[in-house]
Order: sequence, then structure tokens, then C-alpha cells
Amino acid sequence: MEPSDLLIRNCAIFKQIKKLAIEQEKLLQAFQEDQIYDFLDLATKREHLQHEVSANEKRYSRLTGNRSVVKGAGKAHDISKEISEIIKSIQRIDDNLEKVLIEKKDFLLFDIKNVRKGRKALKGYAGYAQKRPKFIDKQG
Repeated sequence: MEPSDLLIRNCAIFKQIKKLAIEQEKLLQAFQEDQIYDFLDLATKREHLQHEVSANEKRYSRLTGNRSVVKGAGKAHDISKEISEIIKSIQRIDDNLEKVLIEKKDFLLFDIKNVRKGRKALKGYAGYAQKRPKFIDKQG
């Protein structure tokens, strides 16, 4: 296997990671409670692909050692440049995901605080036992 083949594989994997990131972004924009598991599944798939990239990078290092790859160097450079662009676009998507997640987290924390305040107010009324009404004109 040539080092450029591993770069081609990594390029394809990074393209898959980008597609998954875009899917995550779409899910987050139209967020529904039941979609959180879909979002997490996509994150897990991305993580597996990242492990695959790491394994390919180790193989690439073993194949090339510390020397420059002379055979197919131009092709390897072009593929590396494409990978770099894909990674930059993934980073932009991830930055956007992070912003949206932080906004949603802040919104949920605000809601939780309001629920806590409501519960505290409700507990304030719970300590008072209501008296049974008595009729004054009751003949006994």
C-alpha cells in the first residue's frame, strides 16, 4: 500500500466526518427532544471515524518513516491540501455547533431556574393547613 493511498482514505473519511457534522448542525437547528439520541449517534460515528484517521496516520508514518515521500509527492501534497481544506470547514461547522449548543444550554438553565423558583413558591404555600369552614348560625 502506497502512502498516497492512505492519504486518499483519510480524505474520504474526512469527507464523511464533514457530512456527519452537517447532519448534526441540521438536527441542532431544528432541535426536537427525541432527536438528542440521533445527535449523539452522529457524534459517536464521528469519533469512530476519527480513530480510523489516527490509525491511518500511524500506518502512514510507518510507511514513510521520517523521510519525505518522493514517489507521488505532488499527489500527496494535493491530497494533503484538500484534507486541510476539509478540516477547516469541519472546524467552522463545529464552531457553529458549539455556539448553538451553548445558547440552548443557557436557555435550558434559565428554564430550570424558573422551575426551581416556582417550586420554592409552591412549597411556601404547602405549610399552611386550611381551616375547615364553620357556620355561625348552625343550631346545635
